[in-house]
Amino acid sequence: MKTCRFIREGEVVWVPSPDSWLGGWTRQRWLEQYFKDVPARSASANVWSDMCEQKKVRVLIERNGEYEEMSLKKFRKQSTKL
Repeated sequence: MKTCRFIREGEVVWVPSPDSWLGGWTRQRWLEQYFKDVPARSASANVWSDMCEQKKVRVLIERNGEYEEMSLKKFRKQSTKL
């Protein structure tokens, strides 16, 4: 299962800054498969923190090639049940 937190703002999808260059590149390719023509941009730690306070955070989940978007709150509830 792959997951990534994101925030939609207008015509852009924002994600937290990656931990490494290679990890960021791999995640970017994965996001492009799902979001297609919607650009995905990385936000610095400070910007991401500010955005989380102001916007709705969602989680993109891929299980066995199937994608699903879920609210962060619902995702956390499901994760504690596993």
